[in-house]
Amino acid sequence: MPKKPAKNGFFFYMLEWQQRAEASGKKKLSLAQVQEQAGPSWTAMNAVQRAPYLEKAKQSKLSGGDGVKLTSQGIPVSQIDAERREKEEHEAAIINRLKAMLETASQNDTLESLDFFIISFAYFCVNSDGDYLPAEMAVVRFNLKDGVHAKLHMLINPGCLPLGMAYDAQQHANDDHQLPTPPDALGESDFDIINDKLLQFLGYNNGRIPLLFTERDDVAKVENMLRGIFGISVTKDQLGVGSLADMFFHLKRATEKQGLDTQTFGSVHRAQLLITKDIYDYTVGIACDYHETNCNVKNCALSRCVRWGYVIADNCCMDLCIELQPGKHVPANADTTSQYATPAYNSNISSSGAYDTDDKSYVSFATVSRVTSPFYGGSSSNGGYRANSTVPCNDSTDSKVDVKRPVKLEYESPLSVGEPMAKHQHRDLDLQSNYAWSAVSGTSSTSRGRGRGLLLGDLSVLGAAGRGKLK
Repeated sequence: MPKKPAKNGFFFYMLEWQQRAEASGKKKLSLAQVQEQAGPSWTAMNAVQRAPYLEKAKQSKLSGGDGVKLTSQGIPVSQIDAERREKEEHEAAIINRLKAMLETASQNDTLESLDFFIISFAYFCVNSDGDYLPAEMAVVRFNLKDGVHAKLHMLINPGCLPLGMAYDAQQHANDDHQLPTPPDALGESDFDIINDKLLQFLGYNNGRIPLLFTERDDVAKVENMLRGIFGISVTKDQLGVGSLADMFFHLKRATEKQGLDTQTFGSVHRAQLLITKDIYDYTVGIACDYHETNCNVKNCALSRCVRWGYVIADNCCMDLCIELQPGKHVPANADTTSQYATPAYNSNISSSGAYDTDDKSYVSFATVSRVTSPFYGGSSSNGGYRANSTVPCNDSTDSKVDVKRPVKLEYESPLSVGEPMAKHQHRDLDLQSNYAWSAVSGTSSTSRGRGRGLLLGDLSVLGAAGRGKLK
């Protein structure tokens, strides 16, 4: 079989041109399209500019064209494999470090006061090197006892945009954070000041900074922007940005061990589902001044961090019998005196059906206010209405939902009526013989004390369950 012909210098130039084009946000182009668009710039290049590409072609020819296995983008397969292994090892190191933190806190009975740092960024665009230009940064310090108890928020002016990136930056701003783009960007332009404030907030002192957690799909973006801010002050090994869902999942597992030692989160995907649901997305009063004023609270980096903290607190605090405090654990308009408890997600819930209703909080089973509901105000794709974050809270409904919760029969309770649950309503077969449904009345569910952990419920039957309603 004849060998494949060696590639010329223009081939390697096309591959580099294609990578830069896709990094800037352009759609994926075929090799024929790249050849047509990259041709004029190749023709205009002088010998010095072409030299690196010609050298690559020479090396390819010496190896017979097949000496090094390349991807369709011209990247060595060995390089891709090495990068993948490095990424997997880095992620595993973060998970191990997180587990060690939780194990130590559990043994010392300090789990409720263990601090976590939740971070989020907004950006303008991606340059040709694949670096994100930050527009906004927010970090919150969170624990189960005090909820969200410290915040750092900064608007960032990254300076001049790369040539040709103004349109992409404006389009992304319109679709997301709606901040003014450079040269009219708001906020701090001195990255040394941003670096100092961030390190001070994180408690960095010539050592490893604490783990930072963000939305799963944003981990690489956040790491990229943090490296741009930190520069040489923090090394790659010192920086650890992990998935928020991983933190949520392992924290939930740890808190449940303090109660009945049950596991209502079968996998990390349950935690990710709650984060993606983002039931508090239109809550006012938790965003920065700019986004509050401009009615774009959902896309504020600060609001995202606070909302994530609320979702985690609403799911985990009851396991440790921690009373939810409005404004710290849940939105300020949440009624935490409600008698209704929170059965957790069942592992057999379908991805549709149980999550199609948006007028209830699937974490707290609250009737969501007009401020928080995603269906009030402008049009939406499903015929509903989008929320207007300027609507006052006092227009929300006052209706309550009578929710039943599972109670373990071996712990007799004066609140239990001992009514057995129909077997077809419980899909978790190993728990069918141990639990029954009982109506909860009178006092708050958290008054029962430690050991009343949350048990599996079926959302396809129950909808979801709750800490009460929003005022």
